[in-house]
Amino acid sequence: MSRMNKLEWFLAKLSFPGQKREILMLISQLTEQGVGVTEALEEIGRVYTQNGRKPREPLALMLREWRAGVAEGRPLSVAMRGWVTKAEELIIAAGEEKNNLVNALSDALDATKANADIRGAILGSLTYPAVLVLVLLAVLYGFSTEMVPTFAAVMDPSLWTGLPATMYTVSGFVESYLFLGLGIIAAFLAAVFLTMSRFRGSARRAVEKLPPYNIYKSIQGASFLLSVSGYVSSGISVENALRRISANATPYMRERTDALIRKMNAGRSLGDAMLDTGHAFPSNKIASLLTVYSEHKNFGANIDRLTKSYIEETVANTRRNMALIQNALLFGVFATVATIAATLFQLQGLIEQAASSGQF
Repeated sequence: MSRMNKLEWFLAKLSFPGQKREILMLISQLTEQGVGVTEALEEIGRVYTQNGRKPREPLALMLREWRAGVAEGRPLSVAMRGWVTKAEELIIAAGEEKNNLVNALSDALDATKANADIRGAILGSLTYPAVLVLVLLAVLYGFSTEMVPTFAAVMDPSLWTGLPATMYTVSGFVESYLFLGLGIIAAFLAAVFLTMSRFRGSARRAVEKLPPYNIYKSIQGASFLLSVSGYVSSGISVENALRRISANATPYMRERTDALIRKMNAGRSLGDAMLDTGHAFPSNKIASLLTVYSEHKNFGANIDRLTKSYIEETVANTRRNMALIQNALLFGVFATVATIAATLFQLQGLIEQAASSGQF
């Protein structure tokens, strides 16, 4: 059957994130029962075509392409390339190399869940603040373009004093520069996000305690730990795991993994190397715990537990930080509304005073 066309590829890309966990789980379960990878992909594909009734179902076509790649001799991790994240691909590749695909797929599922939990915490927490910002801007813009001109037509703004005079100045700024300011902020945020994976060096370390860099660091830290854990559980040494991660990493991640490799080549343990690099990546607490674990048996199991704990802590911290932002924005909305109400009250008093003194 022919390959996916552009529309089918696009639809598969849209659908796959929501089905990724289920598909990887099915592959893991079938291969654990002794089913070959090629046959497993074929059987799962039949599920998505509803036993052939929907042969052009995009996800079924995706699975067919994976199956074709495996049938041609490529590893499953390579056949999946472009569909799974780089961390998931590396974990699966490590398992294939050590003939431990079932556990590797399980680790990849953990990586999928971890990324989903962290991103879900971020996106879910951003919705309410975004609404509050829009409300705040709408209130300010409405006051500046509707209320202020109405009162200015009744009383010359040059006669305004106190809070009304201040808000008149603010309204002029909002009316003249609001959209320009929003454009500048949008351009700045776009530049930040476009350079997030490339921005390195001492300047990057200086801003990593601030959002959104600290959020990105947490996500990358979780991905890094999951990759290391997956490699170690597959029987690959930490040093080789770091080299493989570095080979396929973004400039941001490569800077950190290469620094760790240099320290470990000098005889340091993974935890000590993390502390020595000064990157605090994923965190100094993680580094200290790894230093302790490296002195005991079952390092692979310990790093796996530590990874899961770090992910849970990252999700909790993300939600807590976003809650602080929400509260600050909510206070900003209430303060703005209260200020506008006080301004209107004072304006009414000024107008009544001017009317009683015969100024108009």
